[in-house]
Amino acid sequence: MTVREAGLRRDFTINAIYQNAHNAQLLDPHGGINDLYAKKLRATSEHFAEEKASMEPLPKDLPDTDLRQVIRVPAQPYLRLDTNDYSLDPRLVGKRVEVRASQELVTATELDTGRVACHHTRHFAKGLTFTDPAHQEALDQMRFERKDRKPSARQPEVEIRPLARYDQLIGA
Repeated sequence: MTVREAGLRRDFTINAIYQNAHNAQLLDPHGGINDLYAKKLRATSEHFAEEKASMEPLPKDLPDTDLRQVIRVPAQPYLRLDTNDYSLDPRLVGKRVEVRASQELVTATELDTGRVACHHTRHFAKGLTFTDPAHQEALDQMRFERKDRKPSARQPEVEIRPLARYDQLIGA
């Protein structure tokens, strides 16, 4: 294979410049050095033109590429996305929300009512926490109301049975 034939396998003329290993002489069968100085990008063959001719135009309405996920709002009402935490409405703890993350926004909507759980600008820096002031205010209010409640006498959640009952069940 000649140097010229090898250069035709490259994409651009500036990538088809070779150097002789014995005498360090540059071999430039496609004029890549001149293109480099002229800041020009030229293809070595007609493959790009052929590919361009065979490509179809993009559709008028582009497909939806947003990341979508359904989650249950945790007790600590934050959503983790790409190592960043985004606050959710704390009044929706335990409810299911649909999270939608585009390149610009992170939104969450309660599935049952359609109520907005969060609406944040998406950030790609790592390890940050974003808290909506309204979410923090609601969380503080809920904590304040909980402190004011008097503890009620708690009843056992599980029925307490005598051990003799278990002995009867297993035949001991």
